[in-house]
Amino acid sequence: MELQGGSETASLRTDLEKTNETIKELDSQLTPEIREANRAVAIVKNMKKERDQLEQELETLRKETNSKRKELSSITDTLTAENFGLYEPRYKFASALDYKEELAKVRALQKTFIKDNNAVLLWIFELPKNIYQPK
Repeated sequence: MELQGGSETASLRTDLEKTNETIKELDSQLTPEIREANRAVAIVKNMKKERDQLEQELETLRKETNSKRKELSSITDTLTAENFGLYEPRYKFASALDYKEELAKVRALQKTFIKDNNAVLLWIFELPKNIYQPK
């Protein structure tokens, strides 16, 4: 029985060697194609990543563009109203005469500071905060 088992083992070894040779031969034939396919897959992944980044950048630019359009529309509306003599005052004065009087006071104060060599202190510490209304 050992002979029969030995011949089976030898036959299996021969089949295994033939199978290994076939695998090596197929590997050598497929390796360039597989390498090329792997390169193509890597390129596609990089392109998808770049596309996603560009889509995000495009979305950001779209949002910024919409924001700027709204801002431009607001500015255009304001300019149109001002062209018709309608504008929103920035100062807390009931009339132009009140503004003119306060401006004269500020200029007189500026002249005093200039004469006393304290003009820089005026603009650092003495800005009239109750006059200007920022938007």
